[in-house]
Amino acid sequence: MKRILFIAISGLLLAVGCQRESAESGLSGEVITASFSVSLPIDMDTKAISDGTGATELVFLAYDADDHHLERLDQTVTVDGNKASLSVTLVAGTGYKFVFWAQAPGKYTVAHDSDGHPVVTIAATTLPDMMNNDAYDAFYAVKAIGPQDSNFIMDVSLSRPFAQLNLAVNEADYTTAAAGYDLASLFQTSFSVKGVPSAIDLFTGKVSGEMDVTYSPATAPADIITSGQKDYRRIAMVYVLAPAEQPSSHDVSLTSCVGKKGNGGQLDIQNDIPNVPLKRNFRTNLLGDVFSVGGTFNVQVDSDFGTPDNTVDLAPTPIPEPDAIDLGLPSGLLWASFNVGATKPEEPGNYYAWGETVTKDSYNWSNYKWCKGTSASLTRYCTSDAARSWGGEGDPDGKTTFKDYDYDDDVARQLLGGSWRTPTKEEWEELLSESTHTADYYYGPNGQSILLPNTGFQNAVGLNNTDEGYYWSSSLQDPGLGNSSAAWYMNNHNPNMNTGGRSFGLAIRAVKMAEP
Repeated sequence: MKRILFIAISGLLLAVGCQRESAESGLSGEVITASFSVSLPIDMDTKAISDGTGATELVFLAYDADDHHLERLDQTVTVDGNKASLSVTLVAGTGYKFVFWAQAPGKYTVAHDSDGHPVVTIAATTLPDMMNNDAYDAFYAVKAIGPQDSNFIMDVSLSRPFAQLNLAVNEADYTTAAAGYDLASLFQTSFSVKGVPSAIDLFTGKVSGEMDVTYSPATAPADIITSGQKDYRRIAMVYVLAPAEQPSSHDVSLTSCVGKKGNGGQLDIQNDIPNVPLKRNFRTNLLGDVFSVGGTFNVQVDSDFGTPDNTVDLAPTPIPEPDAIDLGLPSGLLWASFNVGATKPEEPGNYYAWGETVTKDSYNWSNYKWCKGTSASLTRYCTSDAARSWGGEGDPDGKTTFKDYDYDDDVARQLLGGSWRTPTKEEWEELLSESTHTADYYYGPNGQSILLPNTGFQNAVGLNNTDEGYYWSSSLQDPGLGNSSAAWYMNNHNPNMNTGGRSFGLAIRAVKMAEP
């Protein structure tokens, strides 16, 4: 059941004098008293953040029936012990409109635009600071009344002008990972949202002034959100002005780097989540299984900032796990029945640059993860003979395969989990030498087969050569050639191994060894 904090706000406004604004046109000349009882909803899943109790200042503004501001009736009231009363003296027989805005003291300013509408504008320099900061919570309501002839009492319930956007990770996953990762940096996640409104018209409720915002990392709440009988640890929260009717759609990006204990490695979490819905007074949760499935986030919307009954599941289809096919190869290696990102053998699946775990709109050196914008500025996987291409700190790392970084950069391991991984150059060569090839089907010594469909490859201009298949291995080009910007891949046109630039987007066919 929702818990409502009733605030009776005390203080007496100045009585109406003999001289009145011309807009107040009551014929009787009599005055009446209007009293207001104001309530703020504080029904939250947690008390650690966003419980609404920080809104201890109420701004009250009055307008006549023609929306002219009656500035002399305005008042800011300080809440004392959560109980007070708000009363105002009005002219009988006249209509009015009232605006109620509750906030942390002095946090926002209610100004008026050229049409005389009350507007709250959030400065561009303030928006980045609204991450993990409950001080920016606010509530409002607008109430209009027709002509009244006698004193009256009005109950006013305020609601948020914001959507609340939360980022949370699976608590069980988090607890397990704590043994192997230094998780402090997870709570300093870089968080960006496109098209964030910066103003709201309190009369109309319309939001405006959209801009792209990268939020400044701040101490995260680290409390628990429960969804679908699972607990998630919240690592980021931000308020976003949002429309009241149809949700607005926003692209969200998040980046974090979590250090691994012991060997000094790291897990890079990078997610681009398109079309995240945000609706006023609703909570949108981005819920992720960061460590077990490579930082994949689902999207969930809760109504009324925490009511579980009206949950809309907007989660994308998860990456399906393929069957493990035993082809009878000498190594005992099992091959996946379809590509990473596909749902059946005939589909090409997703495209990934070598050593990356997310898909992109364009594949080139300027946005390749493991360089500084060019093939001559590599920051991971570079042999000593290719030192001229090294752009990282110190000497080249000398790493040549995903295993060297515990498969942190292996998309097959990160998305499929378990012991799935991208095959090495030698494992592709075993498949080609030990199987027979007919129309993209590869038959192993035991007669079982897999299909390696045509996929094409992605580069800066899009998809190319769709009548051939291109599949990454996990092996860097052989040391001694002085070039670490290329890696081995398999081409199914005339099945053979070749090397290609690491920034290209190719398909992935996963492998694993049989369980003992």
